[in-house]
Amino acid sequence: ATYKTGVQLIGEDSEITIINGGGIDRVLQIINVDETSSIRGFTITEGFHVPTNDLGGAGLYIINSDLLLEDLRILNNHTTGLGGGIFIAGGGTSKFKNILVSENSGGWGIINVYGWESGWNESEHPVFENVTISGNVGDGIGAWYSGQASLINCIIYDNDGTGIILP
Repeated sequence: ATYKTGVQLIGEDSEITIINGGGIDRVLQIINVDETSSIRGFTITEGFHVPTNDLGGAGLYIINSDLLLEDLRILNNHTTGLGGGIFIAGGGTSKFKNILVSENSGGWGIINVYGWESGWNESEHPVFENVTISGNVGDGIGAWYSGQASLINCIIYDNDGTGIILP
């Protein structure tokens, strides 16, 4: 894969800089982005996704990427598939810092780390630090197949499903 390098998407503040999907499709699709890239200072909201030939991800859909995501609010995104707030697959060690994930809905984890051993054959290992996952319809976070995640100083509460799913 050809990696995109040095991509910088920087908002003024997550309270006032908003990327709104308008309920039409997922808000951000991030594919093959390297560790010199970052997204910070936004609210990501109103994503909606009905999977056809993929698995989900209404707010953030991250495939084979290693970027830094920081100071974000991921709110009110919905999918009939996996990962209403965030879907991660295809390899990579993206880092999430100071993130609020709330009011989202979807299956198999509002944040879904999906290894898909029969497909991508890659291991995801994102790092979540100071992330709050609360007030969502669905499970908090799920790591499936070869997917892994590190949680550092995270809060997972008041979701209507299981907090952490590790099948």
